Amino acid sequence: MNIFEILVLRSNVEKMFNDLNLPTDRKAGTEDNIKWFLKNGYQQNRFKSSFDETKKLCKIMLKEITHDQKNKISA
Repeated sequence: MNIFEILVLRSNVEKMFNDLNLPTDRKAGTEDNIKWFLKNGYQQNRFKSSFDETKKLCKIMLKEITHDQKNKISA
C-alpha cells in the first residue's frame, strides 16, 4: 500500500470512529487508538452496523503500520 492509500484508510477509520461510541481522546486514527479499539471497541459498539467494517479497516491499518515498521528496521 502506498502512502496515499494509507492516508485515505486512516481518514476512513477516523470517520468511522466519529460515528461510534468512543471516548473523545480515542477518535483519532493513531496506532494506539486502533489497538485500543480492537481490544475494547466492541463493548459499546458491537451491535452498530458499522462496527464490523471499522474493525476490518483497523486490522488492515495495523497490518500496514506493522509492515512499514519492519521495512524501516531492515532498511
